[in-house]
Amino acid sequence: MEARAQATAEGGGVKARVLVACEFSGIVRDAFRERGHDAWSCDLLPSERLGPHIQGNVLDVLDDGWDLMVAHPPCTYLSRADREPQRAAQSPVALSRPDH
Repeated sequence: MEARAQATAEGGGVKARVLVACEFSGIVRDAFRERGHDAWSCDLLPSERLGPHIQGNVLDVLDDGWDLMVAHPPCTYLSRADREPQRAAQSPVALSRPDH
């Protein structure tokens, strides 16, 4: 029996490999870890907390066998809350830049 199915059948629940992208605080990563998941954060910045963290571009680790990804990209130019013309012009740029 597959390990995940067996864990569920035995009442152990499913433990997922979780990537928390664009997070340097470690708060969301640690919440998943407290619930038994193999969670890692990834950001261009170093983590503010000790724990599994990948410092680098999340695009480099997307295909590393994650079961779930939670992403928190910077929303400076992604938000629709303020649609001033100069901000709206930056939205396509922000969406296409892998360094944000």
